[in-house]
Amino acid sequence: MKTIISYLSGLCMLMFALTGCEDSYMKPDEGQIPLATEIACDITVDQSTNEVTFRLNNPKCNPIWVFDEKDYSTVNGLTRVFAVAGTYQVEVKISNAHGVSDGSIRKEFTVENTLIDFSRYIKMFAGDTSKEWILAKEESGHLGCGEPGSDGTGWWSASPNEKAEFGVYDNVMTFDTDQKYTFDPGESGTVYVNTGCTGFDEFNTTGEDFTMPISASTVDYDFTVIGNDVYLVLPAKAHLPYIPNDAIYQTPMFKILSMKNNRIELVADNQEIAWHYTLVTKTQEASREDKMAGTWVWAKDQAGHLSCGEPGSDGTGWWSAMPNEKEKFGIYTHTFTFGADGSYTFNPGESGTFYVNKDCTKFPEYNTSGEDFNVPTDIQKGTWKFTDEGADTYLEFPAQTIVGYVANDLAWDTPKFKVLLQTETDLKFVIDNGEIAWQYHFVKEGSGDGDGDIDDDTNWDPTSSFNLWNGCTFTNSFYYAPDWAQIADPELTVNDKSYVISLPQATFQQWQAQVFFHTSLSAASDKSYDFRCVLNSNQDLSNITVKLFKNGDNDTFFFAKVISLTADEDYDFKMPKMAGLDIDKIDLVFDFGGNPANTTVTVSEVLLKDATQN
Repeated sequence: MKTIISYLSGLCMLMFALTGCEDSYMKPDEGQIPLATEIACDITVDQSTNEVTFRLNNPKCNPIWVFDEKDYSTVNGLTRVFAVAGTYQVEVKISNAHGVSDGSIRKEFTVENTLIDFSRYIKMFAGDTSKEWILAKEESGHLGCGEPGSDGTGWWSASPNEKAEFGVYDNVMTFDTDQKYTFDPGESGTVYVNTGCTGFDEFNTTGEDFTMPISASTVDYDFTVIGNDVYLVLPAKAHLPYIPNDAIYQTPMFKILSMKNNRIELVADNQEIAWHYTLVTKTQEASREDKMAGTWVWAKDQAGHLSCGEPGSDGTGWWSAMPNEKEKFGIYTHTFTFGADGSYTFNPGESGTFYVNKDCTKFPEYNTSGEDFNVPTDIQKGTWKFTDEGADTYLEFPAQTIVGYVANDLAWDTPKFKVLLQTETDLKFVIDNGEIAWQYHFVKEGSGDGDGDIDDDTNWDPTSSFNLWNGCTFTNSFYYAPDWAQIADPELTVNDKSYVISLPQATFQQWQAQVFFHTSLSAASDKSYDFRCVLNSNQDLSNITVKLFKNGDNDTFFFAKVISLTADEDYDFKMPKMAGLDIDKIDLVFDFGGNPANTTVTVSEVLLKDATQN
């Protein structure tokens, strides 16, 4: 245990960086270091896939999950696959901005089955038909090595773009649903080889690592379970963009450390050295959690935004709502805000109610007419998560979470929805109680499809006398931290009412490039508000966060929306008729985490006003 504890001491700086994303910076206070006795965490086992989810519930704290006294993670919402049935333990430590708890707790969990359905793995690697992968060249550790039995990063870890001269970043790996794997060397026409490999004497002429010319090739791929781990298996002499040694070249097996739809970590281990590979999708698609992040509304302008059908179907065969058909039930004032961290907020808006099917038995005091009815409610906060069952993905909430329409008792007691479609702006899911299937269709707020308020008669002119922004004062603060190591603040230049933000260094994850506007503006709960700004970047940016919230209280916010910017194109960001909040000081933050080097973003035409004033 001494080894892991001493290693974890090095994590303290990482913990400070992770919690340092807040907009106020405090000096560490030993008296505020969290205690192990305060740890509150949930461990959820999906017995159908053997995937275990580890989540810490302590506010403003980060977890440290330790497995087998050597393998650790600081991810909240961590998922791990345990391939073999049994009872397991995880050691849990906790940290905040002040430090890491001295003590820890141990939690047990049980996996019931040894069987693994590999359809989920095929879907992650290959998508619906095929998916292209490349080395995650912008990330530290996209290649690395370490002691056998480790994650392969302890001895050496590649810096971003460190191996560009070897052509590895041109290599493309394609997996398809027929379990075919294609390695294409791309423009370089080569593969990168360790100098210790034999059999390539004609190319190994310097005694250093070298490149070898190679043509594209296609082979079969498969998965297998060894002990408690799942491995990607390729035929002999098939490879990823780096051939580290003879054993891995002849028997290419890669343990799957983590697996998302846009990022996979693998390790190959010949019992003498472990080599680490991080792959990302060539198109850099957002993860499914990042796609969910933001505020959603009913797709009210589209036919079928609420529908039902026979059990086992997509829930559309029996009845389909016409555009705006359910206006009288107040559901079009609802908003559904998902955080990438698993937080969820249901806001009923002006209606102050949620909509219930007449056959639901849960609210007899309101079910008095024999027809569909409404139940009064306030804003509800909760959690959400994705789970996988074979090739199907489900959206799950705790019992009694309001998700738009309580279609039946199941939707109240066990709100678990099969996801039919998920894009950046479009979401369809179905709940099926074995007697009837109900489909819901949401769109991202502000996407222009289903939120008819965007194109109404709102006055969006930033020069309007009603624009509160024009009369406010503000100060700026920044959190600019590539790889979570904070550097000098980015430059912010004010040109009249435009704000030019210069980000000279690349960042690699969300929240690593935050720009705060701490304003003198206030808001009231008895009003509604319109917000607008126009963003323009000199480079493509994805997963940009825009958030308007209460100073010092990240959980009280008008919106927290994730968008993407196309280089040199204006993005007209509009949030109309937002329900009011009692806020004494409003903060606006833009997070450009994941930006390339030498990014410049201009924010202009900022408007905040009372929605009733035009």
